[in-house]
Amino acid sequence: MPNNILVKSLLALLFIAQLLFLAFRSQIAVLRTKASLPADTLQVVATAAAFYASFIEDQRSVQPSDILTLYFSASSVLSVPRLRSLWLISSVIVCRALATIAFVLTVFTLVLECFTKAEFLRPQYRHITKEQAQSIWGRTFFIYTIPFFRAGFSNILSLDNVPDVDQELQGQIAGQKLRDAWVFTKGRHRLVKSTFVAYSCSFFSAVLSRLLLAIFTFAQPFLITATIQFMQHPATDDSKYYGGSLVGAFVLLYAGLAVSPVNKTAILCDTHIETDHYIHLLETNLPFHYRHPIWVDISNI
Repeated sequence: MPNNILVKSLLALLFIAQLLFLAFRSQIAVLRTKASLPADTLQVVATAAAFYASFIEDQRSVQPSDILTLYFSASSVLSVPRLRSLWLISSVIVCRALATIAFVLTVFTLVLECFTKAEFLRPQYRHITKEQAQSIWGRTFFIYTIPFFRAGFSNILSLDNVPDVDQELQGQIAGQKLRDAWVFTKGRHRLVKSTFVAYSCSFFSAVLSRLLLAIFTFAQPFLITATIQFMQHPATDDSKYYGGSLVGAFVLLYAGLAVSPVNKTAILCDTHIETDHYIHLLETNLPFHYRHPIWVDISNI
């Protein structure tokens, strides 16, 4: 069975399981709260929306859906505490079974949604790079580079072993963007203005990461101070929860510091540019590498 049809089938089963869970939970007093009905209803609606989004994404994108992948990832993690609570209550067998089925279906849907769509793409859309075909987790953890590293450890690498990068990062497209922007810009400092117009998306995409890096950097001394104060006070019943929160805060802080320093580099090349002109072009645009530290350092001060 093709992967896209299997995903739709799992989403349909997940919708039915969540709908039955909503019906049975509303009849059990021990599980019924003021927020249970709206929360379960919203979850059912979200699954129906995910079914429609999956159908649209299969028709309009060559990549697995980032929104669906992130949604099912969060849903899988956040379903664990509720599932654990249901397994601790012995009198809710039906709801426990339905919640377990829904959790398993969510995990399987997440796994299948992370697979590439190359096998059922139309022939004219199959000539894409491995990076473009990956899901958001595949691109985040560079899973598409594993065959390349395996080949490097076992054989002598050649240019044929190097995987192609995303088409948006290739020199031809980057050069075409600059040429198009050059036509619409006039006056002094034309090259600088053309570069910002051509690569404005790349420029602003790094703003959030640099702001997060500054926030995580300034959070370190406050977190260390809170830890020292915690260690200096005697242990109480509430302090054990506070200590666990500090551990989670350190994990979040250093994970953010590891992920935030995103370095965006635009390589400008043209097959018709001579070698000395190409080097001059790179030297001319080298200061743009420092464009984000300039305003970030000013804001830090």
